[in-house]
Amino acid sequence: MALIASLSGCASMTGIEETTTTFTLESGNKVLVYRRGCAILGGSFINTSDKNISLVNGTIVTVHKETNATLGQYMLSCSPTLAGGSSKCLVHLMMKDGDMRKYGGLSCPNMDMKIMNLVVK
Repeated sequence: MALIASLSGCASMTGIEETTTTFTLESGNKVLVYRRGCAILGGSFINTSDKNISLVNGTIVTVHKETNATLGQYMLSCSPTLAGGSSKCLVHLMMKDGDMRKYGGLSCPNMDMKIMNLVVK
């Protein structure tokens, strides 16, 4: 646990800040993914419709910007969302390439994200 705290403190001192990537769906609803450097921290679902949403599931895929090679896959699962509301999403790591050189360093400038197999009901 001390090692994790030390690494976390070290990373925060190097200027790695939290960023948000927003995916706007055809319906106008939005999926927000939060990350710090290469680490995906979680997400949110924003329901802009007048209908309740009971299910939001999908896969977040991180890819290399230039080669489009898959770097990681994460399961996305969001809580039910009332009309006009928002909910938190859990993001669970399923697979990740451990070669950090492919990411371009701690802030991951070579990494891009996509959402695949998204189900919204």
